[in-house]
Amino acid sequence: EQSLSTWYSLINIYIASGFISKAIEAAQRAIENGATYEWIYARYGYLLMQAEAREIFVEELLLIDPDEFDDEEQIVEEVIAAFEKVLELNPNNIQVLHTQIPYIIEQFHDSLWEKFGRLVNLDTSGYLIRDVVEQLYEVEDLTPAFDVLIKQSEENPNNVSVLLNPAHLAIVDDNSSLAETYIERCKQMTSEKSIDTELQRLTLLAKYEDFDHHFAELTTVIGAGRAVSQDDIDFLEESIEVAPLFANLYITLAQAYLGWQDFDTALEVLQEGNTKADASPEILRLIAVVLWKKGKSEDAFTYLNQGVEQFPNDVGLLTQIATFLIENDQLDDARPYIERAEVIAPSHPYLWQIRKMIASNMDD
Repeated sequence: EQSLSTWYSLINIYIASGFISKAIEAAQRAIENGATYEWIYARYGYLLMQAEAREIFVEELLLIDPDEFDDEEQIVEEVIAAFEKVLELNPNNIQVLHTQIPYIIEQFHDSLWEKFGRLVNLDTSGYLIRDVVEQLYEVEDLTPAFDVLIKQSEENPNNVSVLLNPAHLAIVDDNSSLAETYIERCKQMTSEKSIDTELQRLTLLAKYEDFDHHFAELTTVIGAGRAVSQDDIDFLEESIEVAPLFANLYITLAQAYLGWQDFDTALEVLQEGNTKADASPEILRLIAVVLWKKGKSEDAFTYLNQGVEQFPNDVGLLTQIATFLIENDQLDDARPYIERAEVIAPSHPYLWQIRKMIASNMDD
């Protein structure tokens, strides 16, 4: 029996070299040779997840009988089995439990509600619970989940994080009135901005059943450079009234007005968002873009510099400064910002735009 450190080193060497299949085989050999450690099973499960996501062929499976499952289900079932081994060794491994549950939902395993109950008991923050709740849309009967979360809320009537959980579940279950009941209880108990932002987002989902779909559709349309309708503008403005802390609403509404070439209104929306919403580097960047279009270059740089002070690693802000400097024929001054952005995110789309811009200027 080889030590955990030996297998740990071998598996990590394969991972670092990009050989996922070899790393999976090494994890399987480790288990077959008696290295039945929590870390080995966990790493095996995560490697299988990568293989599934990247469509990497896995030659053989160790923990399940492949003949019992359809081809497309086999790796998913092996992931579930690998994480089950982890939980047998350490029932309190909340990260593995949280990772396993979506696969259990996908496979309609009978163990779902037992697992969900364990997660509820372990997750004191509620963040992992809510992440799982938002994946329950395909589950027909959510009664067991309501039973667990309502019981938890009754046992912790003054815990806002706990009360948020049934509010999320009610929205997933299209029960707006129940969601609003819990949201109002939460509002009366907290003034914490991060919680207020989440409550406003939930209020939007309760008020507009298809909010996520409609909002995603609008961002896609605007991102494609197409104009939106007055009804869409009205929808975004009404949404801001409900959720004034939600920065993305201001960003999307401003982009809609920019699509209409209404720079003054776009600027008003962005400045309101900068005052009322959660701090957002994208709002600051867009304010600078509008000011630049209006010929107010000094004001544009003021907002960008303010943004970089608050968000020193934001690639959007760094590349926007570089873009303006290049447009001002100050390529040498732009280079430090480009280099900084390249260190942070070398493949960022904004950097490709900058490179294209520089190449075009050189051709000219």
